[in-house]
Amino acid sequence: MTTEQERHLSADYFDWQGLHIRQDDGVHKIGTDAVLLGAWVPTILHKVDSILDVGTGTGILALKMALTYAPSRIRAIDIDPNAIVLTIENVAYAGMEEDISVREENILDIPTDHERFDCIISNPPYHPGHLTPKDEQKRLAKHLDASVAHWVNGMLARMEMNGHLIIIVPAVSASTWIESANTRGYFCVDRLDVYSFPEDPFPVRSLLHLSKPLMKPTFNKVVIYQSGKAYTTDYLQLTGINQSSKANK
Repeated sequence: MTTEQERHLSADYFDWQGLHIRQDDGVHKIGTDAVLLGAWVPTILHKVDSILDVGTGTGILALKMALTYAPSRIRAIDIDPNAIVLTIENVAYAGMEEDISVREENILDIPTDHERFDCIISNPPYHPGHLTPKDEQKRLAKHLDASVAHWVNGMLARMEMNGHLIIIVPAVSASTWIESANTRGYFCVDRLDVYSFPEDPFPVRSLLHLSKPLMKPTFNKVVIYQSGKAYTTDYLQLTGINQSSKANK
């Protein structure tokens, strides 16, 4: 083992399905949302040739997609330069430099090239701008400064005509994302609602698969915790994480 590998493994890292993903206090830590999204995508799409990971953070979703859909073309983007540096490190440690390209890019900007992707995945910010915190890292990761419509437009501008947009958002705002996609001719094909506990009356998150065909969507749900905050069997089977793994909310 090289000195760089030893340094990487001795740092704060998240171990998931063979991926050792370094985390840093300057970049939003890996959370349950990212794990859910990374685990759900392969259950609904069996083959993808190109993937864009929007707001990559640590690079966890891009790395998971590279493992799942090899040898797909994958790009990871983020507006936070600290996230870009960390993602590049994690991609290099995984030996996936030829599979994943990483660059600083704002999804709200007009694309600077004509490259389009079959699938776009994202765990977008969800707190409204007026609740913006002083911490810049938290603002970039969790606070939605632009409208949902702007985010949808930005992602669809980078997607192939018959591509797939797959996101995880607060359940209370799922209808807003769906309606915004509907105005552009994209519709909800699959939806997974996420509940914290079995007794909860409402889900906390919704995973949405938006695509061109207008059809009756498939609805499913998963509960994260059972009594005592131990993970449920369904959650463990979906995500493939260990009971001892710690993902931030």
